[in-house]
Amino acid sequence: MIDSSFWQLCVLCQTQTEELLVCPLDNPVVSVRKEAYKEIINISNQFRKIGCSPHPGIELPDEESMHKNRACWHKSCRQLYRASALERDETNAADHSFQKVTLTQHIRNKAVALGEEHIVALLAEGDLVAIDAKYHRNCYTKFNRRYDLITKKETITENQEVKVENELLQFIKEEVIGGRSIFALQDLADMMTERLLQHGIKKIVNRTRLKQTILDKFPNLIEEKGIRDRVFLICSSTARKFISSATQTPDQESHTLLIAASILHKAVVDHKNKFMFDGSFPEDCEESSVPKQMKYFFRQLLTGP
Repeated sequence: MIDSSFWQLCVLCQTQTEELLVCPLDNPVVSVRKEAYKEIINISNQFRKIGCSPHPGIELPDEESMHKNRACWHKSCRQLYRASALERDETNAADHSFQKVTLTQHIRNKAVALGEEHIVALLAEGDLVAIDAKYHRNCYTKFNRRYDLITKKETITENQEVKVENELLQFIKEEVIGGRSIFALQDLADMMTERLLQHGIKKIVNRTRLKQTILDKFPNLIEEKGIRDRVFLICSSTARKFISSATQTPDQESHTLLIAASILHKAVVDHKNKFMFDGSFPEDCEESSVPKQMKYFFRQLLTGP
């Protein structure tokens, strides 16, 4: 149990000086009061991880205890725990060439969270020392700030949306690699809406913004309008012709569906390898009992042309 005298001194240095103590709970800014103790504990732990704690002999209590006892500190001590001081010490510890291999994982994790594929790909070639990585101080600072923004509580919803969007982009990428060439924008928007709901986010996806995001990410995709102004994203001339030929009036579309139904019905009736149950199932009964026209139809229906 922490002695009561602990709370009468600066919780950071535990030293009696002439400097006045400051309690963050007296700060008029609500956000500062709310996050003060959590922030100092977090940044203190980060200093400890790199072995550069301004007060290595002092271990901070938990956030609840600090709130309960109105923990105070010297303003000069608190300044030693600025984010800029941490960045400076991290840089010095890495000797400006990222000589600590642990920093490689640190940056890789942030790059994954930020969707920086080029950084992830670069680090896949080896650790920062092995690839002789160099950086601009300002770029590294901005990189960390971007990561800090997406880790704050008030941006959790936004982060989930970015995550779902990245998942959708990855899905499109994998589908294109697999040979798919047509994507209905409405279907993609519905997929993203459903995924957001799974994260507890009720939101109507802006299709125009989603379309632009996809087109920016995949320059080989182009926009094409089909029947009833449905928007498709396609990536081949064959797919473009398919969309164009599918643009029909409702009457024409009904006629086409009737013809398709007739073709499939005739294929089923005329199929030579009809399965007749005689008490057992042949090894290839499932495969041989379905007409090839029916297989083709359902393959196109499920995966697209």
